[in-house]
Amino acid sequence: EIFAEYGPIMNIRVNLDSLSGFCKGYGLIEYKNKSEAQDAINALHAKEFLGKTIYVDWAFVGGGSADDDGMRRAKGMNGHRR
Repeated sequence: EIFAEYGPIMNIRVNLDSLSGFCKGYGLIEYKNKSEAQDAINALHAKEFLGKTIYVDWAFVGGGSADDDGMRRAKGMNGHRR
């Protein structure tokens, strides 16, 4: 819900560990416009969510192309890095 405040979400993907079945600690949130994804990154990076600090950044180096016509992804992480 907190990510939906910045624009319509086109797709959400949460990757699971193939051995344990648990979440790997990150997810991909896909927006239609780059500007919506950037707004979510600006507002939510290093914020607390459900008792944990989340780190929100581009899933791809450079944040995609400069136009706003294609899908854009912001990546959310729960602070557990390996």
